[in-house]
Amino acid sequence: MSEEDLRFKALIENSTIGIYHSSEEGRITYANPAFLRFLGYNSLEELYSIDIAKEGYADQGTRDKFMALLREKNEIFGFETVWKKQNGDLVYLRESARVQKDKKGNIEYYEGAIEDITEQINARKNLEESEERYKSLYENATVGIYRSTPEGRTLYANPAFLKFLGYNSLDELASINIASEGYAEEGTRERFRTLLEKNGELNGFESAWKRKNGTTVYLRESAKLVQDQSGSILYYEGTIEDITEQKKAHEKIIEYNHELKKLNASKDKFFSILAHDLKSPFAALLGYSEVIENDYEEMSGEEIRMFTKNMHEVAKNVHNLLENLLEWSRLQTGRREYEPEVFALRDLTQQIIELFEHNANSKNIKVSLDIGIDVKVFADRPMIHTVLRNLVSNALKFTNELGLIIISAYERDGNVVVQIKDDGVGMSTEDLKRIFRIDVHHTSIGTGKEKGTGLGLILCKEIVEKNGGKIWVDSKKDSGTTFSFSLPVSGANLQGTTINNQASTLAG
Repeated sequence: MSEEDLRFKALIENSTIGIYHSSEEGRITYANPAFLRFLGYNSLEELYSIDIAKEGYADQGTRDKFMALLREKNEIFGFETVWKKQNGDLVYLRESARVQKDKKGNIEYYEGAIEDITEQINARKNLEESEERYKSLYENATVGIYRSTPEGRTLYANPAFLKFLGYNSLDELASINIASEGYAEEGTRERFRTLLEKNGELNGFESAWKRKNGTTVYLRESAKLVQDQSGSILYYEGTIEDITEQKKAHEKIIEYNHELKKLNASKDKFFSILAHDLKSPFAALLGYSEVIENDYEEMSGEEIRMFTKNMHEVAKNVHNLLENLLEWSRLQTGRREYEPEVFALRDLTQQIIELFEHNANSKNIKVSLDIGIDVKVFADRPMIHTVLRNLVSNALKFTNELGLIIISAYERDGNVVVQIKDDGVGMSTEDLKRIFRIDVHHTSIGTGKEKGTGLGLILCKEIVEKNGGKIWVDSKKDSGTTFSFSLPVSGANLQGTTINNQASTLAG
């Protein structure tokens, strides 16, 4: 063997590429060490004993396809196959081969080379799986993922991003400039861009965006710069979260806190007024009792009778105030159970008229009852008793002698409207604005010098609203007053309203 042949043989034997000869039937007639190593054989003799057409390729159809191509073209390059190693493991090979023929054109053998591409194939599979996982994550993410140019053109956007802004496709979104058409407030994009390019990244940037249909959505955005090797900005990429509901909830909390502060301030003022209202009658009681105690022997029977009558009136007024205050406090603290029932309104109203019969007779006031026996309401009976007691008491206070009070009721839109109408002194426009306000002291002297508690109408409003109704008043100075309030006919009318009123009471 020549020196050149020896060098060539050494080159073949030491090659990192597997080199082989095989017969047309599938028997290996020569294989270099690399070929043996790829397939896990220790010697050429071990390999000789197998039929690669049946035992070499993992899929028998692969050999048939390979041979058909080889016969057609006489040579093949880069044919990728899967082989079975001696231990049964699979190995991926890239095979190149050609046909070696004799002078007559008959096939003598095939010769070729193989490369072990198992690591490459596995790496490619891992990459494909990784890309598929990333794609799935990208497509199914609940946060919006995007890529945009600094000028405001959207390059990529996942379905969540499109959904947040109400677009059907990336093409639709890419057709607008988000710098001028995406953000709801002018100048937001410039502020975002300045902060991002200054720091290289931005986290938790909150802003209002315009959806495709024109509505506003609030988004929390995090982004970073992507630059080329020279430091030039290629694009921005980032994520967005829809925080519209959180934003609305936060605004509601701020609104409720503001209302709560107002209510607390109103109640503070109310308690100050109440303390004053309690102080004055007690001062009168102390004054009357002191005079009687010190000057009793010098006082005439008529003077004593007048003093005791005044003391009785003051005490009665304080008692009414305390009674209303107790009822109001029970409502505010939830200690007063709300127990609605269906009851006849006429019977309850008749009880109230009888309760104030003496007051009406003392001023020669006629009280007319115009409520049918079949008029029924769904409400808390004791609570409505308190409302009627206060409103009828007010009507008697502010009606002149020989006056008329009419108590009536009629049904409207599933509710019963109750009216207490008098022909008394009436109220001014300014008084009408204050009568239901807890933070304003409003009490007037009656036509018989009766004093009001200042709490009765506030209590009436609380009770009526808790029972799912509304209360209002019509009045003109010197032309009488009509107080009206509504109550549900049945529980079905009450459900939504009651829930709202209970929430309002809790907030207060």
